[in-house]
This record gives sequence, C-alpha cells and structure tokens, in this order.
Amino acid sequence: MALVSAASVREVRSRADIVQVVGEFVTLKRAGTRFKGLCPFHNEKTPSFTVNQEQGFFHCFGCGEHGDSIGFLQKHNGLTFVEAVEQLASQVGVELRYEGGNAAPRKTASERELERRKHRAMQDATHWAMQQFQSALMEAPKDSPIWRYIAERNLSDEIVKAFCLGYAPDEWAHLSVLLQKQGRGHRVCEALGLITPRKNGQGYYDRFRNRLMFPVFDITEKPIGFGGRILPSDDDNPGAKYINSPDSDLYTKGDILFGLAQAKKSIRDNKYAVLVEGNIDVLMMHQAGFTMTVAPMGTALTPAQVRLLRRFSDEVVLLYDGDTAGQAAAIKSIPLLLESDIHGRIVVMPPGEDPDTFLQEKGADALSEAIRLAQPAMEFLIDDANQRNGLTDRGRARTLRELQPLVQKIQDFREKQLVIARLSSALNLPERRIIGMLRSKESVGMEEPAAPDARESRQVTGTPREMKLAKLCLQHPSCLSWLEDVDGQSLVMSEGLRRILWEAITLLGEEETLSPAVLMERLEEPGLRAWVAAVFCEESEVLESDAQAVLEDCVALMRREKLLHESRELTRALEDAQRRGDTETVRELIARKVQLNRERTR
Repeated sequence: MALVSAASVREVRSRADIVQVVGEFVTLKRAGTRFKGLCPFHNEKTPSFTVNQEQGFFHCFGCGEHGDSIGFLQKHNGLTFVEAVEQLASQVGVELRYEGGNAAPRKTASERELERRKHRAMQDATHWAMQQFQSALMEAPKDSPIWRYIAERNLSDEIVKAFCLGYAPDEWAHLSVLLQKQGRGHRVCEALGLITPRKNGQGYYDRFRNRLMFPVFDITEKPIGFGGRILPSDDDNPGAKYINSPDSDLYTKGDILFGLAQAKKSIRDNKYAVLVEGNIDVLMMHQAGFTMTVAPMGTALTPAQVRLLRRFSDEVVLLYDGDTAGQAAAIKSIPLLLESDIHGRIVVMPPGEDPDTFLQEKGADALSEAIRLAQPAMEFLIDDANQRNGLTDRGRARTLRELQPLVQKIQDFREKQLVIARLSSALNLPERRIIGMLRSKESVGMEEPAAPDARESRQVTGTPREMKLAKLCLQHPSCLSWLEDVDGQSLVMSEGLRRILWEAITLLGEEETLSPAVLMERLEEPGLRAWVAAVFCEESEVLESDAQAVLEDCVALMRREKLLHESRELTRALEDAQRRGDTETVRELIARKVQLNRERTR
C-alpha cells in the first residue's frame, strides 16, 4: 500500500496543536509551561500525564506512554500510523501526498475533494438517522411495544443512553417522510441502505421497521451504520430477527465490532477483551460492569476484527452461547486469534445458556469468577479433540493431525512448550514423541528462540552531571551546536546518553529543528525513547537565557573530572612501572602527567 510522504507527516506534526488534540479526550490544566491531566492509558488519581505544547509531545510519568499528536491518536483510538496521520491531516487542513507501494493512480485535488465531501455527507446522514431513531424512541409511549421490549430485556436507561439506542417505528416510510419534510436528499440515505426505492419507482420505503436500533460506531466514536432487532410480534412472518446496514463506503460489517467504541478504554485498562455473540449480550455485559465486552456484527469472527482487537489487547476471552452453534463458533475463532498472536481463553457456558441468561440466573460475581477461570483456548481444543477422537492409537494420531496447524501458529515459544506438555498429558505420550509426531515439512518451531537484542532492554544510566548535560541539550536545543563545536559529547561515558546526543546533533544539522517524535524514531531502544520522552515533558530547571552558561560550566567540570581521573590512572601506572624498574615507561608516563597538569591548570 502507498505510504504518506515524509514531508506530509512533518507538515501534519508542525500544524497540529497537541494540547487541542489531547484535550478532546483528556482534561488538561496548565502547570508552568506544561499541561497536566489524568492519563487516559492507565487508571490514576494523581495526574502524571504531561503535555509539552511547544515541542508537540506527551509523556506519562506513571505508565511510560509517550509520543506526539499522531502517536496519541494511534494509542487512544487504536489507529494505524497512516490512519492517525489521515485523521489529523483532515483536522488541521493538510493535503496529504503519498509515495511508494502499489497505490492506485494518483487522484486529482478535485477528485479527492469530491471523495471527502461524499464521506462527510454519508457521516452526516448516518448521524442524522441515529438522531431520528433516538427521537422516535423518546417519543414512544412507555407502554408501547418498544419500551415493553426494553423492560423485558432489563435494559437500564443508562445503557440505552450510553449506546444511543433508538427505535425504527412500524411504518413503511418513517425516515423517507422525514427526509422529505426536512428537505434532505434521498440519494445518500439510499447508498447507506437506510431506505430502498420502491419497485414501481414511486418513492422509497424504510429498510428498518419495527426494530430496536443499535447504532454502530467506528473506533473514533462516529456512527457509521446500524443493527436492528425485530420487536416481538403476532405476525406469522415478521422478518429477520436481526438485520444490519449493508456494506457501504462508510461501513463494512466484517471490519467492525459492536461496542468497541464504548469498550476500548476498558479493554486497555483490564488488558483483555470479552467477545460475545450478540448486541443484547454486549449491552447486558456492560450493564453488569463487564465494560470490556464487544461482539461481531452478526457474522463469524473475521481476521479484520481480530486485528482490530489486537490494537487494544493481546488477550481475548470468548464467551459464546452454550449451545452447539456457540461452541462451534468459538472453535472456529481460535485459529484467527493464534495468527494474530492473541492469547485466547474460553468460558464454557452451560448448555442452553448465553451471557444474558447466565447473568440473570447466577449474577455478575459468578460470571466474573467464570472469566477468571476461563480455559486457555488450546487446552479447550485438546480436550474437545480428545473427547471426539478417543485415546486409541488411531484417535490420538487424528487429534495430533487436527491440532498440528494450530500448534504451528503459536508464536510464543514458552506458550508452545506448555501446549506440548498439555498434549503429552492428555494423550499419555512422551513430549519428545509428541514433538516428533507434530513435525512436518514446516517445523513447529520447538527450538529455543535467540536471546533478544540487549539494546531492547537498555536503560539510560550515567552520572548526575552527564544526565544534566543531556537534559540541558534536549530542553534547550540551541545548546547542541555549542556542544558539538567543543566536542563536549565525547566527555559523556554513558553509551545511551552519548547515542541520544549524537542523534540529536545529527537531526538538528539535517532539519534545523529538534523534533521529539523524529528523534525518538531514530532511537530503536525502548529505554532510550522512554527517557527522551520524559525529558521533553519535564519542566526545565534552567531558563533559556542561562542555558548555555550552565552548559559551559557543566562541560568545564566534566573536563576537569576527566583529567583528574586520567591523572589518578597515570599515577597508579607510574608507581607500577617504577616497581618494575621500567625506566622508559616511567619517562613516558611522567611526560604525560606533566601535560595533564598543564591542561588541568588551563
């Protein structure tokens, strides 16, 4: 795919005001030259989330999350880099340029503007339709079928409001008439599948009728489509139980999860998601406090939906219905989780029960315990295969053939070892035999992976003076040129700090500005990036006008300390040479010591 050009990314970064971007989601208060608020990425009572408006950067001193405006949108909304850049570009008015990849022929500015207008029109129409469904629900009498159904399902007013539930009246042209009255065009609503042309060509009729309406939101919390549940009726042919918006330029049901917009923060906080089968299950789970719950849009789980979940957590609990279809759906979902390196667990519902009935009969505490004890997905599959195939030689061989592709999908070496051990125990076979039987043309990867690069865990260390020098240069980039002129960075013994300073000096020479985001892109080690992020969001203890003088004093002291250290080392070497009677070495060391003393005097 095509990538956003580096020049466009720089322009987006320079135009975006990070305080405005973050301020849409976090209440920020000025603290000196910085802004502070409660971190959106972890639970805290005392603000440790800091924003540096001048540098366009944020850092949380509690959980360590950091980045620029683009990075914030990526983390907060679960976007890819390109998605975050495109969203921010639309907000700050930057016309993006793309390069590389197998991109479609480049569109003209007028074509792109036409696409943007079409997209905005579809978003506006979806939002308008959601408001009409909400109004219809609020205007319906409390003893009407829609409110009786809501009461029967025990849905609270709070959950109705949180999920913006609505009502499609039992009328053929409710939306169509409203469109006509308000002077709105029908074409956009037809493209969204909200209305359908009559066969006789005389007007339109509504797609959704006599239904409880569930707006579907994307991860930026904008409505993009609908699901509708038919209300109980005496009619012998009432229609499909659930229908969803058809796929459009705005909405693809296989790419979205119902409830994710409401659940994404809870998923991050709890570090796992709960996946159920239906919209009502999602509502009841949220109402009971399980706010990390989402559901596919009336289809089997898709790879795109799994990738979407992976943006927020690497653990998913499958809470499917206790019938045969529910268990079959769970079994089909497991390979998708493994391919995305998601740790799956399964709650086996009692036969005939679903999350809604379980909550009503046993309560939230019982469900919470069931989730805590949820069985690892591979363990569930092993037990299922064992039960179906039996423990004869042929049955065990069949079980291994079934599970081999799934074992190969497990990316974590230790998790794979545990699965092998579980198979060994379940099939009553030695582990080495299991490994041998699982091997095929493609190895199942039982070799111990190589040790991670030491750089990955490198932390920033150094003397207090080295730390002070590096902080001064990052917080006051004008100091970097002077430091380079006097080769002051060579005085820094800390490898991590020296690398940071070298990259900062190089970046300043190339772009004439020190961008925290670009600097951190050049630092591969997470430890170095985290330290730099913290420095940029700390309040400098030194005024800009005093920065170079303080730096000069710091460098002078470090030179003196270096010379003193070398002098002590020379003294030890000289005494050693004198003991050995090595007169030539003694003469060389004395000459060097005299030279050092002169440098120290200067």
